[in-house]
Amino acid sequence: MVTVAVDGSDAYEKIQKARYDYVISDINMPNMTGLELLKKIKGLNRKIRVLLITSRAGEYSPHEILREGADFFITKPFKNAEIARTLRSLECNRQRQIKKENDKKAVPA
Repeated sequence: MVTVAVDGSDAYEKIQKARYDYVISDINMPNMTGLELLKKIKGLNRKIRVLLITSRAGEYSPHEILREGADFFITKPFKNAEIARTLRSLECNRQRQIKKENDKKAVPA
């Protein structure tokens, strides 16, 4: 499912009402920045993967963004293939994490 939000507040409302595996958000949005949205998302559900995008690369350090909890960070301009490649990579990591958690549950105590 792909859902479009008009700003950060709208995005957060939608995330509270439905299940999402991934959120792709611009950092610079009205009403709630992407960093604020990121913190709220991770407070709600740490398993949601968040990809942040910005055109203001000089204002943000990729390390800072990742330290805040983003799963990936891309600067504009970018090609759609870069987003697709990133989502595939995040999905592979998510599937590995799920398998690891399931393997832990399957081991008798």
